[in-house]
Amino acid sequence: MLESSLLSRAGRDRRTFQDQEPLPRTAYRKRCTQTQCTTCMSMPNAMHSLCHRTPTGIKSVRRKKQDSAAGGEGSGKTGTPPAPPAPPLHRDRAFLAAVVCGKMRALPQLEWQGELRVARRGRAHKHRKEDRRPAPGPAFRAGRSFVFFFVLGLIAAAVAARTLDADQRAAKPAPSAAKPAAKPARDLAAAEATFQEGYRQLREENLEEAHRAFSRAAELDPRDPRPHMGLGKVLEALNYRERAQEAYRRAIALDGTFSDAKIELARVLCDFGKHAESIALLNSARRDDPANALVAAELAANELRQGNAAAAIPLIEEYLARTGPTAWAYEHLGRAYADTGNAKGAEEQYRRALALKPASELGNLWLGQLLVALGRRPEAEQHFRRFRELRSYQTESREVEQAIARRPGDVGQLVRLLVRLAELRARQEKHREALVPLKRALDLIPGDEALRRLYEDQSRRAAAAAARER
Repeated sequence: MLESSLLSRAGRDRRTFQDQEPLPRTAYRKRCTQTQCTTCMSMPNAMHSLCHRTPTGIKSVRRKKQDSAAGGEGSGKTGTPPAPPAPPLHRDRAFLAAVVCGKMRALPQLEWQGELRVARRGRAHKHRKEDRRPAPGPAFRAGRSFVFFFVLGLIAAAVAARTLDADQRAAKPAPSAAKPAAKPARDLAAAEATFQEGYRQLREENLEEAHRAFSRAAELDPRDPRPHMGLGKVLEALNYRERAQEAYRRAIALDGTFSDAKIELARVLCDFGKHAESIALLNSARRDDPANALVAAELAANELRQGNAAAAIPLIEEYLARTGPTAWAYEHLGRAYADTGNAKGAEEQYRRALALKPASELGNLWLGQLLVALGRRPEAEQHFRRFRELRSYQTESREVEQAIARRPGDVGQLVRLLVRLAELRARQEKHREALVPLKRALDLIPGDEALRRLYEDQSRRAAAAAARER
């Protein structure tokens, strides 16, 4: 059915295509040498009987066929003529291939061998003699040989050089594993003095000077890990916490038993949610320094962040046993009790924390949330109000610190900013931290009596707070 439909679309009867005699394979392999042969130009895929280059044998075969047909008509013989033999199956397939390939336009001129060749080969211009690429000339062959031998020579030279280098290295004596020469005593002394100066500047919150001092100390003694830890603290104070991690890692790389750097790095990683790495560092620090109480505190913080309140309780109790009562320990112990469902114990721990540090943001916030859960909303509002007030002080303190870091040119404006920062810290009951900007203001204006009285008053408050914590 498919063959009949394709033949009907082509507008050609099957018998017209099948009545032709198949040509030998040599017929379409020989090509016409004339460039202006109209027959070959119109039918470029095969050699046909109309072309003057057709083999003589094909012409004789067709002449015999024509003579036999003419003799049968004129001889007067009667009878039914013999039935023509059934055409081979490959003719129909070739015709169908020609129809599918869209070559019906050339069907009136092409034989079935040509169509079969079109179906097999595709584009006809690839088989023309004039479209073939010319053979490479002697110059091309010579250039190709030159490139080949040139590349081969380069490879041989590289192999020879590598072999010679290996032989020379083998001939040299092995270097002795001598320890690097120690730094001169004056360089180590200068490095230590610069390091101490950096920590003094860090305590006074002169971050630029502290960064410069720590960098100089690291240059004077590259094997000392402490300047890198100081750089990490400076960068963390400037809110460059990713760079602070790199500084802590350099300190640990210089001294694998530096537990303080491991604890600081673990604390930063805990804030970034990298609890697995943080816990691994803390366990390593505990092996290096088993008496360090901060390891238990940071482990408890990691457990609380991961929701393991039951595992955090013994760690906080261990921290309390080593350091004594602290607001941080009571706050986080209350949080662990609240997460495990012990509301009464959580409220007791929160109130202990607020007794030690009334301006605790976390203590007021967590106690207010617990009271709301217990249905004591009016009492919780007091703690929420105190939390919002403390948070506003903290936000303004950061803004003032940024304004101070920009170093205003007017000394009077800088002193006013320093006094404002001290006042905000005192309202947060950070009396020890409030002394730092006041000391800087006194250094700028040494003879100011009001600043001196303010500094003395703040010093008394800081001493009282320290005694209360003890």
